[in-house]
Amino acid sequence: MKIFTTKVDKGFHKEHKVLINSVLSLRAFVCTSCSLWLTNFSYASCTFILCFVLFFNISAAQPPGMNAVGKVLNEWQSDTTFKHASYGFKAVNLSKNKVVAEYNAQKSLIPASVMKTVTVGTGFLIKGSSYLFETQLQYIGTIDPDSVLHGDVIIYGKGDPTLGSPRFKSQNPDVVFAEWVQALRAVGIAAIDGKIVADASYFAGEPFAGGWNWGDIGNYYGAGVYGLNFMDNEYKIFFKSGKKTGDSAVIVRIEPEIPNVLFVNHVTTAAANSGDQTVIYPSIKTSEIHIRGTIPLQTDEFSIRGAMPNPPEVLADMFYNYLIKNGFDISETAVCQARQTENPTTFHLHKPVSYKQLATETMMRSINLYAEAILLSLKSQKDVSFGDNTRFVENYLKTKGLSVKGFRMTDGSGMSRSNYVSPDFLCDFLKMMHTTNSFTNFYDTFPVAGVSGTLSGMCKGTSAQNNLRAKSGTMNAVRAYCGYVNNANGDVICFSLIINNFDCKSSVLTSKIEKLFGALADGK
Repeated sequence: MKIFTTKVDKGFHKEHKVLINSVLSLRAFVCTSCSLWLTNFSYASCTFILCFVLFFNISAAQPPGMNAVGKVLNEWQSDTTFKHASYGFKAVNLSKNKVVAEYNAQKSLIPASVMKTVTVGTGFLIKGSSYLFETQLQYIGTIDPDSVLHGDVIIYGKGDPTLGSPRFKSQNPDVVFAEWVQALRAVGIAAIDGKIVADASYFAGEPFAGGWNWGDIGNYYGAGVYGLNFMDNEYKIFFKSGKKTGDSAVIVRIEPEIPNVLFVNHVTTAAANSGDQTVIYPSIKTSEIHIRGTIPLQTDEFSIRGAMPNPPEVLADMFYNYLIKNGFDISETAVCQARQTENPTTFHLHKPVSYKQLATETMMRSINLYAEAILLSLKSQKDVSFGDNTRFVENYLKTKGLSVKGFRMTDGSGMSRSNYVSPDFLCDFLKMMHTTNSFTNFYDTFPVAGVSGTLSGMCKGTSAQNNLRAKSGTMNAVRAYCGYVNNANGDVICFSLIINNFDCKSSVLTSKIEKLFGALADGK
């Protein structure tokens, strides 16, 4: 008597054929070898059980998801673009509390600048959108009847990364220095029998997190974070190219001037329109900075951006010169040192930008310096280190109900390749943020696809344009994104995608990612 028969359709997936043949073999085994068992259970019952097992396993073996997002992910599995890559993805419908699709969601991967999402979001929860960094003007000594301070003027910073930044009109050096001159005169100081002191001791540790590449930290995006930061801790070197390829390029000028540093120029001239191919290498043992690489032919002023090796000194030197130009007599030079007394007089608090403004610029422009300053500010105490504060963040997120297994935070910006994050963790973080009072402010900081920030060139003309907001992460062989989508059905989706070790052209990968984002926004 036949218990179960079926015809294996040619369109079935290979593993389904194997499964059905296995079930048919099991049927034969049951019929011939289990007569005692069959006396208690009818053939019909046995057939039902086998059919249930077959259905369950076929369902479980389906490609990841039957919606449009799942189909794209399924295509990726056989795509040679990802042959050598490791990648993970997860999307959750927050409106319906349902997973949209996922693949390798628990795999820990290098996130690059997507790490800024965790740093900035945690900052909103701990500090709030109106939090302000502090920079204090202080003095030690006495002010005589002739308005002469017999002592030092101290600039004491607590890590504000926007001081002197050209990104904010209120923080432009001339605006800041004019404000400080007014504050000096208001307290009765017209001359200084002493020094201008830049006190950056609030952050006493190294300015760089562990795992940063040596080829990064001399360049503008690898600027370290100090107790006193200035002008985004950046400077520009202007070159004049040689007359032909291979000729040496000449340094024309450096803005602003960097005191006590020797620049050693190894830059040569390459073909016209070859772009900036330079790397800036600071020296550990000396005050030398070496510049290597090439600039294009036929350029009289080609500029590259470097990371200041000594922002507090640059600040003190520039403020000193500004005071001299504005009629102040100063008996001694500017210096960078910790204050010499614990009881200075604080006479002015510099007004920085709000945390919301800082967070928005951090996310929109992916500024590493800003993210590291946010990270080091989270514990609100002196002498913090990167290790102290990354552990602090991990412990804080545990109190928010998040599992940090597989999550390793080395810095706040994602510059370090020692950072590891899973798409699962990032979706949990985004989901948690969605439930907080800080969500609206947090959401506003994300670049908008096809519209703003680092996503301004992506997804144009697709359903994701203006509907997807995400922080991007990019470094050599790493692309990552996480954020939110308002899909065509009116649902809010959070998602995370991390790809490591891809070996295709960036433009090819971008088109594949845009297809995935379009499927997310379509909601099909």
